[in-house]
Amino acid sequence: MRTNNCSDSTNIPKSNRLESMKKYMSKFLLPLSLRHVVILFICCAAGVLTNSSSASEKWTDISSSLLNGLTNSGLRLDWPGGCSGVIVNRTNGDVTIKVVSRGLWRSSDKGKTWQRIDENKISGRDETGWATSVDQNAPSRLASFSLDGSAGWTTDGTNWQAFTSLGRNWDYGSVDWAAPVPKVIIAAKHETTPPGEVYFTFSPNWFGCYAWDPENNILYASAMGNPVYRFDL
Repeated sequence: MRTNNCSDSTNIPKSNRLESMKKYMSKFLLPLSLRHVVILFICCAAGVLTNSSSASEKWTDISSSLLNGLTNSGLRLDWPGGCSGVIVNRTNGDVTIKVVSRGLWRSSDKGKTWQRIDENKISGRDETGWATSVDQNAPSRLASFSLDGSAGWTTDGTNWQAFTSLGRNWDYGSVDWAAPVPKVIIAAKHETTPPGEVYFTFSPNWFGCYAWDPENNILYASAMGNPVYRFDL
């Protein structure tokens, strides 16, 4: 059984979150060195959220103005509403978020203004922090593995192509970005029957998606169904 509740992390002791992360990543058989890197990053982010006396003053909601504009224009967001998923272009600081059922939106001014970038090909939500994949060597190339909506990708940063839908679609995926036109994609289908070989066990009450902008020293955090937040380090 897989459960997912990506809400605020401040109510869970750091020791419990750390143990949960260790158990979670061991299910993926990640190399030990990579597990240590990921655990260190999550613990640092959790420490910023819980230990800094000024943290509540430095976290900035960057998505509610976009969401309010969409709903005020008559658009309805599917369950659970809000946003799910966030990535950052490490070369220029552009931040991209997924609005539940309303696709991928990008900001080039740290969340002040937004523009939809997916040619209306993407919908649904990001079920995990691995649902939107970015080519780190060419960060304009993206793939979005949506749950309860349409998934797709762009290999040139401009033109989008939808993936073939399979039921409720995907929990997460990965792309071999080494090729100019990638040939290999691996994805985990949601709640297969009979069950597949990959299982998820999520700890409740912690942010599911992080993205770091090294150009401007900004941390972004996304919780499914909630706003996306910016933290100026």
